[in-house]
Amino acid sequence: MKVKSFLNFSQDSSYKFELVDGDEIIKWYPCRNKKCLDIFTDNPEKCKLLILLNNNKLIAYSLIWGPLIRPIDAIFMDTIHSIEESDEVDFFIFGDPITHYFENYANKNNWLYKDNDFDTYSVRLKIKDNVFGVGSYEFFPKMDKLKFYNPSTGRLSSDKGIKPSEVADKTQYLLDKEGKPTILHH
Repeated sequence: MKVKSFLNFSQDSSYKFELVDGDEIIKWYPCRNKKCLDIFTDNPEKCKLLILLNNNKLIAYSLIWGPLIRPIDAIFMDTIHSIEESDEVDFFIFGDPITHYFENYANKNNWLYKDNDFDTYSVRLKIKDNVFGVGSYEFFPKMDKLKFYNPSTGRLSSDKGIKPSEVADKTQYLLDKEGKPTILHH
C-alpha cells in the first residue's frame, strides 16, 4: 500500500502541469462526444485546459477561463477533475493533494478559483455563425461553474445575468449535461 501526502506528491518529478488550448484540448479532455469540445477549441484565447500528467498519463484537469469580463481581466480556474490514478495509491493523507497542487498553481499565477469571494464569473467567447444558428453549437460539454451561455452575445457565465435591454434574443442555454443544451428563455 502506498500513501501519498501533498509534500511527497508535489515533490515527485514524474508529475507535471501542462496548459493546453485549441485542438490539444480534444486530446486530453475526457468526453464521449468530441464535437462537444468545439466551444473550447474555437476560443483558445479565452479557454485553456490545465492538465496534470504522471509519466504522460492524465491524472487531473481543470478548465482555465480568461481574461474574464467579470471580474475584469481575471483568470479563473474552474472545477478540478481527478482521474483514477492507479491501484498503487490506496489513500491520501492531509486532504486531497491533487486539489492542493492545482490551487497552489493557481495561486502562483494569480488565478481565481472556486474558493475566491466572487459570486459571478463571466467570459465573452467568439460568436460562432454556423449551420446551427448565430453563436450556436450543435453539442456542448457539461459545464461546471460557467454554465449559462447566451449564443447571441457569446457570454458564458456563472449566472443568467441578462438584462431585458441587453440583447434582442434573450434565449440562453444551460450547459448542465453533455450533448444538447437545456434552452432557457427570459
